[in-house]
Amino acid sequence: MPTLLGLNILAQTVHDRAALFAYLQRAQPALVVVMDDVGFARQLKHALPNMLVVHRRSHPDQQHWHEKVSPAQWLEMHRADAEGGLILQCFNEPGTQDYKALAKWCADVMALADDLGISLAL
Repeated sequence: MPTLLGLNILAQTVHDRAALFAYLQRAQPALVVVMDDVGFARQLKHALPNMLVVHRRSHPDQQHWHEKVSPAQWLEMHRADAEGGLILQCFNEPGTQDYKALAKWCADVMALADDLGISLAL
């Protein structure tokens, strides 16, 4: 039974993936966020299919996606990462003074993702 535990995994710093897998199998976290290694995120989802696995691809524009690209462009750039049942993380600490524009961008990207059957973490 999954717990309320959630982990943020910086994949590039995991030196003993077997030990991490063993820990996750014991701990049964409800959710993990894996940064910058979509293959590793898919391995985790395959090994623990009931766990929610979010993939976050870091990028210099990640705090300002809503000002840099359209929702359709963002999805085109990231949609392949959703394969295998992964959830895509759109933002990390978005920066803005225009919260209405941010909210509209998020609503638009959610609608487009929903049409494609892609789950998002915003």
